Amino acid sequence: MERFENPQVEMLLFSSLFKGFSMQYVFAPEMFNQQMIDDFKAKLISLIVKEKMQNK
Repeated sequence: MERFENPQVEMLLFSSLFKGFSMQYVFAPEMFNQQMIDDFKAKLISLIVKEKMQNK
C-alpha cells in the first residue's frame, strides 16, 4: 500500500516548494534568518505528515 494517494504529485509539490525556497535563498539570502529557515522546514514537514496522516 502506498503512503500517498498520488506519490508523483506529492514529490512534484515537495520539490517545487523546496527548489523555489532554495532559489530565493541563493538570490536574496538577506531575506532569511535562521528562524525563518527553521519555520519553512517545519511547515514543509507538517504538510507531508498531514497528508500522510489523512490517507491512513
